[in-house]
Amino acid sequence: MRYFFILFILTQSINPVFSQINPVGSGSYTNTFPGVDSGNRNGYPNFSPQLSGAAQHKPIPTNDWWSFLLKENHVSNLFNYPFTMSTISSGLGVTYVAKGVVGDKQTLDIGVQNLNAAKATV
Repeated sequence: MRYFFILFILTQSINPVFSQINPVGSGSYTNTFPGVDSGNRNGYPNFSPQLSGAAQHKPIPTNDWWSFLLKENHVSNLFNYPFTMSTISSGLGVTYVAKGVVGDKQTLDIGVQNLNAAKATV
């Protein structure tokens, strides 16, 4: 046990990344960017997120639901099963998908009169 403790202390002093680890419950996170992988992926985004209102000053959600919407003007891949949604210039298109493949059929448009939005923002 004593050797493990000494090895741990040496590792802490040699590699400063370990000092950036912040424990949370049974896991942890780091404030240090790990860099890209061998395929040069996972770098910083190459776009400015399309945010508006209070979202401009908050952390950006990064998951499949939001990510495409953060960089594209309009999207058709917003899924909250059994609904699928798309942003359109007149508002939000909503489709109910009970089973099967999501098609191009849009069953309901939600918007306001004379809305013609060039892009949707978060």
